[in-house]
Amino acid sequence: MTRHQGARLAGIARRFALAGTAAALLAVAPFTQAQAQDSNTPISTGAAEAAAPPMGETHRFDIPAGSLDAALTAFSEQSGIQLVYEPQGAQGQTVDAIVGTLTAASALQLLLEDAGLSWTPVNTSTIALRRADGASANPTVGGEGGVDLARRGGVEEIIVTGQKKAERLQDVPIAISAFDMQQLDAKKIEGGFDLLKAIPNVTFSKSNFTGYNFQVRGIGTQAVSATTDPGVAVSLNNTTLIVNRLFEQEYLDIERVEVLRGPQGTLFGRNATAGVINVITAKPVLGDEFGEIKLEGGNYNAKRLRGHYNLPLGDSLAARIAYSQTQRDGYGYNEFDGSDVDNRDLWTGRLSLGWEPSERLRINLMWERFEEDDERVRSAKQLCTHDPGLESVAGFDLVNYENSEAVRGAMSQGCLPGSLYDAAAYGVPNQRAIGFVMGAKEVAQIASIFYGSMGQSIEPNIGDCPGVPTPLFGARQGPIEVLQRCGNVFGVSEQSRDLRSIYSVVQPVYQASSDIFELSLDYDLGEGVTFSSQTVYAEDTVYSVQDYGRFETAEGAFTDTHQLISGGLFGGGAVPMAEPFRSLSPGGVFCDPQLGCSDRMLIVDLSQAASRQFNQEFRWVSSFGVDFDFSFGANYTRFETMNDYYVFSNLLSAMTQAPPFFSPLGVSNTACTINETRGCVYVDPNRLDQINGEGHNYFRSANPYQLQSAGLFGETYWRFTDTLKLTAGLRFTWDRKVFTPMPSQTLLNDYRYSYGAFGGDVGHDGPAGCASPANGCTVAGNAPFGRGYPALPDIIQTWTEPTGRLVLDWQPYLSFTDETLVYASYSRGYKAGGANPPGIAEPAGLYIEKALGAEASRTFDAEYVNAYELGTKNTLLDGAVMLNGTVFYYDYADYQVSKIVNRSANNENFDAKVWGAELEAVFAPSHHWQFNAAVGWLKTRIAEGEQSLDLMDRTQGGGEPFETTIRNPNFGYDGSGSNPPAPVAAGLGADQPDNEFLVFDEWVVVKANPTQPSNCVAPAELVRHLFVAESTSFFAGAPSSGLAQHGSSVYFNGFCPAGTIAGTSYRTGSGSGKVPNNLYLPGATIGDDLLFNPLVDAPNFGAGFLADLGGNELPNAPEFTVSLGAQFSTDLPAGWDLSTRVDYYWQGESYARVYNTEYDRLKAWASTNLSLWLNQQAMGLSIEAYVKNVFDETPITGAFLNSDDTGLSTNIFTLDPRLVGVSITKRF
Repeated sequence: MTRHQGARLAGIARRFALAGTAAALLAVAPFTQAQAQDSNTPISTGAAEAAAPPMGETHRFDIPAGSLDAALTAFSEQSGIQLVYEPQGAQGQTVDAIVGTLTAASALQLLLEDAGLSWTPVNTSTIALRRADGASANPTVGGEGGVDLARRGGVEEIIVTGQKKAERLQDVPIAISAFDMQQLDAKKIEGGFDLLKAIPNVTFSKSNFTGYNFQVRGIGTQAVSATTDPGVAVSLNNTTLIVNRLFEQEYLDIERVEVLRGPQGTLFGRNATAGVINVITAKPVLGDEFGEIKLEGGNYNAKRLRGHYNLPLGDSLAARIAYSQTQRDGYGYNEFDGSDVDNRDLWTGRLSLGWEPSERLRINLMWERFEEDDERVRSAKQLCTHDPGLESVAGFDLVNYENSEAVRGAMSQGCLPGSLYDAAAYGVPNQRAIGFVMGAKEVAQIASIFYGSMGQSIEPNIGDCPGVPTPLFGARQGPIEVLQRCGNVFGVSEQSRDLRSIYSVVQPVYQASSDIFELSLDYDLGEGVTFSSQTVYAEDTVYSVQDYGRFETAEGAFTDTHQLISGGLFGGGAVPMAEPFRSLSPGGVFCDPQLGCSDRMLIVDLSQAASRQFNQEFRWVSSFGVDFDFSFGANYTRFETMNDYYVFSNLLSAMTQAPPFFSPLGVSNTACTINETRGCVYVDPNRLDQINGEGHNYFRSANPYQLQSAGLFGETYWRFTDTLKLTAGLRFTWDRKVFTPMPSQTLLNDYRYSYGAFGGDVGHDGPAGCASPANGCTVAGNAPFGRGYPALPDIIQTWTEPTGRLVLDWQPYLSFTDETLVYASYSRGYKAGGANPPGIAEPAGLYIEKALGAEASRTFDAEYVNAYELGTKNTLLDGAVMLNGTVFYYDYADYQVSKIVNRSANNENFDAKVWGAELEAVFAPSHHWQFNAAVGWLKTRIAEGEQSLDLMDRTQGGGEPFETTIRNPNFGYDGSGSNPPAPVAAGLGADQPDNEFLVFDEWVVVKANPTQPSNCVAPAELVRHLFVAESTSFFAGAPSSGLAQHGSSVYFNGFCPAGTIAGTSYRTGSGSGKVPNNLYLPGATIGDDLLFNPLVDAPNFGAGFLADLGGNELPNAPEFTVSLGAQFSTDLPAGWDLSTRVDYYWQGESYARVYNTEYDRLKAWASTNLSLWLNQQAMGLSIEAYVKNVFDETPITGAFLNSDDTGLSTNIFTLDPRLVGVSITKRF
């Protein structure tokens, strides 16, 4: 339709009460068809002989703009209904065009809206028009005008296009909720998040990056990497936008928002396995000049402007301009400097042109622009139940061990999987669980001390750890690293309990923009068939920077390198000289090229993306008004994007300028320059907003991706009887995805010009030369000269899939309802798979490739659903009650779910089943009162046999047995003393002499080396031997001193697939160097065959044990959702009316992840809104006051787990605080 039906139908196209028509019949009784000869007597239109269909039946209307007389005649001809009215009532009045499929009641009321006329039935074939004389002061249900006046956002006849043709909402056999602009304003639904408060079984959460997850019936966008598609299609004017800002911007001049629940792939195509959100913008109106402006102010210094203006440009052309702007202060508090964070400064503008050069052709052109430039934070606080590390390992006490904090930290994962609601959840990660903290404290060595004054290269006692014994010559010996070895990089051990309070040294930056261009054309081919073309081009960019952890960090973390002095070298050059590093962090301040100068640890992430989409759709839709109709079409989509995710830290930049990354240990350090014979770890010299993207001093996940998709679709609608109709739809979709993997290169040099950790070039002919983690390979990537991010061959995936639906609906005539629709449907849905972001570049990444495969595969599969639904829609009590209900059952194959692996989102597939029920009701007992309710019940279950690696619990409690390939040194040993096992291994396997190979049933988490972001698992018994093994070389006589005083994590790194930063080998060494995985522990000997290879001697190649998911719930799928609303309206003197409304929303418990642990549990939460508004219809004036989140609730509405190397902290999301505001709206 050309008329903006959302705004108009919201107030006029309603269920009409027929019981109270007696008075109206008396008013028109004197007027008969015979009296039409007199110009002052009623005019009759149409042929009275034909029996008229009910006013609730739909017709295809094409009524041109013009005089009311001509429009009423056209209405009668096209509906078959005779009209009787007084001629003077229509004289001099004009109407706008009405084009579309509507009920007769809706079309007629649109024509009469501004004419001062109302209608009432005279008999089965005739409608009488009369002058509107108002309503009684106290109308009741069934009384004249009672229901009609009751609907201020109540029981309304909304026209929707859920089946890509205009139909009454109550006639569509789909579970669909629709809201026009008036209803959205009344219920304070201002953006995408707020929709959940009015629709059953809908949830909304955000992701770690810049995306969101809108879920319908437990299904949504749980997969969030670049190549994944949303499970709920977000459409603008029936065109799905793969990337959009519809959940960041606020609703502006829209006709309606439709939310279709259940698979909608037949008509809407890809990405609609869970449903569709369809936002329909208001279109230009011919021949009518009008507009609206709304000004709003509130707490947090909120200022809003919203308005639109419709301007006729002749008889066949009109323009419509809409604009909105929001500015406010931040809802969060930054403890670093006392400022607010998470403010908003955004605007949306839209220009539309409507042209109707003929009665058969309608063309609309739209351009919408969105911009945001503010300090939005993508997530609020991070929570962490601090993990101090193990108290003991295989019975060996670690609490009282020398340097206990460092040793236990090496076996800490940073945060424990405790409840997010416990007081302990407000802790901070264990600093040594953060890979680059461990590296900067234990690996990146800038100087060494040996034997006090012998070869001293630093002022005495710099970097000493209080309380740690110094057994050799009474002075500290060992290396000096970038970070102070003692002390904590975190400034506090406990955070504020305020979920909206964070600690951010770096000010957040959020910049986003989008442009959407749309050209739509409708041409009536005749014979009730309309051809439609819709062309859409969209561009979108986003740039977001924020503090990664938002934890308070401590001052004075860096070593004061200005105190380094020149000195001799011990052992003829066995340790590096200090002089070259005096300028690294003088005064303990390091200057990072991206993050600036600071004496604190800084970690910042940046998420940015640029995308483009082109979409073309053609449709042929019939409206014959007989027993058969159809809707056929074709669609083509092309989409391309470049998604980048970065993690910056001044620790990473500092490490690149220290051995072994800058140059080998033991080599005199001069400036490392890239040339034809040598590679370095390239440091990007540019500031954060101008990076070249080639640096290896930060983490980068680059995700270039292209999509092409085409579809042929069609639906037929067969009406077998007056009450029975069959809908049959089929679609063929072709998807082609091209993803270009670009592995990460953090801290990696070039394998062609690599070097050993202890000196000497050990460049390799290719990654294959590092088949095992040989010396130098663990710090080697494939970027030429250690700069840039070379791409791997494209991953190309294609799918050709049929989907469709069958719906049988029945509209019986029942004595206790005004109208009833009962439907049963089957739908087949499909969503394409994709490729996961790659891991670490070869050769360093070779060693963990299999382990990463256990965490997330290189690609993920398409998902499919078979959906069954039974529903009913009812109108009762002469239109005063709408009651809709639905039950459904889904059988999902390969549902896609994401988790963070290697700092990027990786996706898995699980089979699952979903079932539930929904109830929606609206009741308006009088024009004073209106009540609404939406209740959802949902059950989700992951299929039996499904498994996944839980990064929060890699050992699955630590007690699962696993058989290794390590020969048991006690196999067959009877304890008699003949052929006893080697001393170090004397206890290994003693309790399992019948096992030829060792079986370990206790496992612990250990840290990988700083170039590897994922944790791994190791047998507790082997880890114990690092503490109790006899030493035969340098540290003879002090079996534990090396481990206690030379750092700690490096000794455990060898249990991980990539080994230690120094390089390692899975092959047997020589002499006394035979150690488990060549762990860098000089002199440890446990026998010729006792070599630990994590690729075969640990579960899932060292990644850990898989968790059983069978019977678990899907994430963010609460069992119950409840939405309740009540509205009271009353008339005031001088034409004013007053309305007040309360809305309450409650969401039951759910889980944040598929593992359903106590850590994953999200408690139930609720929110309440209040609003009050005054309206003066004649003046076009409205004044509103509102309170959102009345009780200032701060629930955890969603959670997202970070990666291993940043300590497994948890991003949480919460509600906006209590918002109070006042607005004034003027219509003209």
